[in-house]
Amino acid sequence: MSAIFGLLHLDDRPVDADDLARMGAALHIHGAEGGGQWQHGPVGLGQRQAMITPQDRYERQPVVSADGQRLLVVNGRLDNRPELLALFGGDVPAARVTDSALILNAYERWGEACVQHLIGVFTFALWDARAQTLLVARSACSSPSLYFYADRETVAFASMPKGLFVLAGIPRTIDRQYLAEYLARIGGEPDACLYQGLTRLIPGQMLRIRRDGWSLHTFWGDAPPKDEIHFARDEEYVAAFLALFQRVIQDHLRCLTPVGVMMSGGLDSTSVAALAAPMYREMGWQLTTFTEAPRIGFDGAIIAGRYADETPYVEAMARRYENLEANLIRTDGQVYIENLDAYFAAAETPFPNASNRVWYEAILQAAQARGLRVLLTGESGNLTISWNGNGLWAQLIGAGDWARLSREALALARGKGMATALKTVLTQGFLPHLPAAAYLALERARNLNATSLGSRADWRQHSPIRPEFAAAHDIDELFLARERHLLGRPSSDTRTARLRALVSRSRRGDGISEGYQARYGVTIADPTGDVRLIDFCLALPESQYQRDGVSRWLLRRAMADRLPPEVLANRQRGLQAADWYDRLVGARAALLEELTRIEQCDLAQQALDLPRLRELVMQLGRGNVSRVGQQFAQYRGVLERGLMTGSFIRWVEENR
Repeated sequence: MSAIFGLLHLDDRPVDADDLARMGAALHIHGAEGGGQWQHGPVGLGQRQAMITPQDRYERQPVVSADGQRLLVVNGRLDNRPELLALFGGDVPAARVTDSALILNAYERWGEACVQHLIGVFTFALWDARAQTLLVARSACSSPSLYFYADRETVAFASMPKGLFVLAGIPRTIDRQYLAEYLARIGGEPDACLYQGLTRLIPGQMLRIRRDGWSLHTFWGDAPPKDEIHFARDEEYVAAFLALFQRVIQDHLRCLTPVGVMMSGGLDSTSVAALAAPMYREMGWQLTTFTEAPRIGFDGAIIAGRYADETPYVEAMARRYENLEANLIRTDGQVYIENLDAYFAAAETPFPNASNRVWYEAILQAAQARGLRVLLTGESGNLTISWNGNGLWAQLIGAGDWARLSREALALARGKGMATALKTVLTQGFLPHLPAAAYLALERARNLNATSLGSRADWRQHSPIRPEFAAAHDIDELFLARERHLLGRPSSDTRTARLRALVSRSRRGDGISEGYQARYGVTIADPTGDVRLIDFCLALPESQYQRDGVSRWLLRRAMADRLPPEVLANRQRGLQAADWYDRLVGARAALLEELTRIEQCDLAQQALDLPRLRELVMQLGRGNVSRVGQQFAQYRGVLERGLMTGSFIRWVEENR
């Protein structure tokens, strides 16, 4: 992806070209292959270009309309180019028509409603001189990040925070309230940001700026599709899904270089690879995949029901597709605190699930070494293409369809046992219909080791926050007000719940993909989070995902002759970074060294329970290692999050 930036002075002051130049220079690492800037009066726009698609070679931004009244900068990719080209035509060969030109044409035809006609992953900013309006829009899920700052005199925006911190009056300062909520894992306002004074544009949202002020408006993601999709026969659902999925994969292969796949042994990423490989075979190309693997011989404790090594499934995929090159990536002995400052400088945010950072970066380095510019994932698949259909149970109970409920429960019992079937009907079927008060009473009665989701103590058990910092920022009250005590309760409206989870997941990734593209020149793209697939999958009946005791029924049918039997039959989940505990034990000295640096930071001292973190480090390798599973919440939830966030605080304080 590239980067965009801009300014609008609401008091009519002319934009200083030097301000734009500083913003562009700060964002240079996110688009070092071209770009430009434009300013006139109180408005200025700029872009830094990274070459990803063939059409990027012809981009010359900012783009100016024929009458000179509209200017546009874009970061991203359009996926419905054929449809837009058919509408707008023109004398330029289709292969040379840029995505920015198509967006400008779309605006000239539909105005602000153009965002409803554009499919892809993008952010754009457009100045309409006639309307005296600056529009900044961010597409649906998996879209590039965008941050903005607004006061009475100025609205400034940039793809990454560093593009704003070069402006006078916008210091790089951590927002303490957001930090407290982040450490306590209670979430916050959707557009909130770790940096004080900055706001995030969320997926599916448009920022409208005029001289009399600015406003936000959501054009996608506030509600799932209104109508369900219904076909006469089950086979028609599979055919429609496959046609759409293949189109989405084809669109994601539009790149200057071959595209690779970050592949696990699960259904989602293997399905992406299974559709991409034949497309590349027809072109005479090889599909390169990368899979994280633990050290050879690893036999440590892991979470029950999970497996550590994806190798058998990856090898099965390589046997199934002759042009699929499977690469196992091992990172023996490395830990997540290594070379953190380089990561922070690019991504400007902590890395979630920090133990995964090591193998994630190793895969990107391997892709970079092979000259790949895009890696596909299946990250969103469990909410879209491989949804498990658990909402069926609540639907059947809500409709009073006891006969079908009994048939489905008996089918599940035949496959997984009566105990599993009864538990599923209770938790996925009846609990969603309980009133909130009754659900909370049940949770308290269960008293799961004094960490019930209905207990205020729950967030403290899994958070590295200092109690005094939590109290100063009203975490207890926010915990209850935001109903986090209902976190584990299944929803009877799974379509809305899935949509919210998809939008939330996209927000959590802000800055990470952009940071890694800057460091390695490799963009992460998720076809399973494509807006077309999201809308289609959310509109399907729950019965297409769960039938006769088989979950993820839609994808299993669609990929029945495309995935190896080993992958299709796999009902367990892989465990990434399975050897995380061994790595920590071997790196205790390095952990203590980093913790000592963190302890010198004022904000870290106030926000983090540093004695608790030090005690956890000192206990590494002591006692019965078979208890690692029980210690998971302490070392992954408390120590890992505490060290990652503390290191981020240290980096911010050192780089103001």
